[in-house]
Amino acid sequence: MEGRDPEEESTVVSDVQQMVCCSMVKVEQYETLRIVKSGDKLELRCKQDQNDYLSMYWYQQKPGQGLKLMVYSTGANAEDMEADYKQRWSLKRPTVYESNLTLAVSAREDGAVYFCAASMHSRRGLSPGW
Repeated sequence: MEGRDPEEESTVVSDVQQMVCCSMVKVEQYETLRIVKSGDKLELRCKQDQNDYLSMYWYQQKPGQGLKLMVYSTGANAEDMEADYKQRWSLKRPTVYESNLTLAVSAREDGAVYFCAASMHSRRGLSPGW
């Protein structure tokens, strides 16, 4: 392109790349506060709105601690539960949009905040988008 400043051209390319690479996803968790008795079943439900955000994650955060990955899923009907949670927790992922985490029998030590996240990348890729 004759007569154009090379810096201006590279800025335009940079802007285009930025618009193409990034999209937004809406992640919703239902029933933000749940109080259950020990021994009761608990189901946590999450939904996201983008068909290209194939990976979904659940994290647990106990008081005074950081986030701990519980399970990740790379698509519908796929899951990889972390070892600490395999015995008592299960995940249902009927579509790429939904992720339902179930605790068969709750106990006092399950008191925590639970977070759902979605990402275009797998566990070994980039960090999940919040």
